Amino acid sequence: MDNQKDNAVILTNPGLSVKRANLFFLCYTILSMLLGSLKIPGLPTSWIRLIYDIPTVALALLLCRKEKTRLKTAFGFHRVGLLTVLLTVVICIAMHSVSHLVSSLTNLMFPSFMEVAGSQLLGGNFAVNFIGVAVLPAFFEEFVLRGGMLNSYLGTGRIRASVLLSALLFGLMHMNATQLFYSFVMGIVLALLFLLTDSVWPGVLFHFLNNGMAPVAEAVSERYGEEFVSRYLFPFSRGLSDPKSTLVTISAAMVGSVIVILCLRGIARREGNEDRLRLFLRGGGGTERLFTPALIVAVVLTAGMTAIVTVALVKKSLYAG
Repeated sequence: MDNQKDNAVILTNPGLSVKRANLFFLCYTILSMLLGSLKIPGLPTSWIRLIYDIPTVALALLLCRKEKTRLKTAFGFHRVGLLTVLLTVVICIAMHSVSHLVSSLTNLMFPSFMEVAGSQLLGGNFAVNFIGVAVLPAFFEEFVLRGGMLNSYLGTGRIRASVLLSALLFGLMHMNATQLFYSFVMGIVLALLFLLTDSVWPGVLFHFLNNGMAPVAEAVSERYGEEFVSRYLFPFSRGLSDPKSTLVTISAAMVGSVIVILCLRGIARREGNEDRLRLFLRGGGGTERLFTPALIVAVVLTAGMTAIVTVALVKKSLYAG
């Protein structure tokens, strides 16, 4: 009981109630599933998400009004210092080696799977593609997952459970195995950034930089070739195709992990939230349940769609091979 009280003192959280936050996520899930596959003449494929992202923001405003709180405070739109911004950039760069290792392991399970799935996300005009792949997901996904869901969960005092659950939801909301595993890992880091700063903006920056690497790499590859990209942009992302490449990839991921941990500790000190990091490592906390009927339905829907999309992509990769 004392542990719960300590957590509540440190995390004076003005987010939505857990029940409403989970309902919010369920509505977002249903909208994305119903509208995400539409094709609208004149609207780029990567921009289709706007037709469900904008109603999601409207729903958030309605929920904030119901709870008599401001969107800015309920969803964590707070400014952070320059040092926090710089450390977030370093974390993003360091995490690339970690996410590459996770993606390489996924590729071992599904040969040619990553390429087939990736080809569906990229292509076309660079500026249009960059906005659709980097800008829009960075803002709206952080708005939903860290601003809406995590901010609510942290108010229960269940720090570790909140971080891990939000990371799981982040992985499931992508609805394909290509992104499920590394999105979960990324989701943990993004959740910790929010925990340590009370702000979605570090996560938005991280998300933007991470997603932006793909269209930038594609554009550079088209101009200078894939070898240039491998050698100069991602020199430590060798994959697991042979012993030497495996050693480089795993070593880079280990070094990247250490850098991420050090930077997170630096942000915790800068923001005066070292106690929160200790609470995450210690575990425990409140007793309020994070799962409600709305969240259970959302998890079943996203997990089911993930399985369906994964099977379809595996079949396509087999034909491509």
